[in-house]
Amino acid sequence: MKKLIKLVPMMALLLGLGVYTVNAKMKALEAENALTDQQWIYSPPGSADDPTNQDYYQHYSMGDLQEECEDGLEVCGVSAPSTNPSNPAAGKPDLTGLETDLEEGNPNANIFRGNFSR
Repeated sequence: MKKLIKLVPMMALLLGLGVYTVNAKMKALEAENALTDQQWIYSPPGSADDPTNQDYYQHYSMGDLQEECEDGLEVCGVSAPSTNPSNPAAGKPDLTGLETDLEEGNPNANIFRGNFSR
């Protein structure tokens, strides 16, 4: 019984270290995602409508598209990395992994649907 009591502080220390490590890793992944993913507003020219065409997106940094795209089914914008990481506004969105959901209207946390409200 005394050996078990002596092990409790060591187990608590290991548990705390594990929780701290996982928390640090999660924060690092969030920071990396924040640095790589940019928001892009969908603005096709004229009557064109191809949300998979990266030329129809403009870099958006005036707010949060998730909040500004209201009630609708049409693509309003996306969250995706830039093809130019050193200067995201000069690049285009990398739509790799989003094409199918954009074409088929599937739900995706990185695709904002609705009407732009600004």
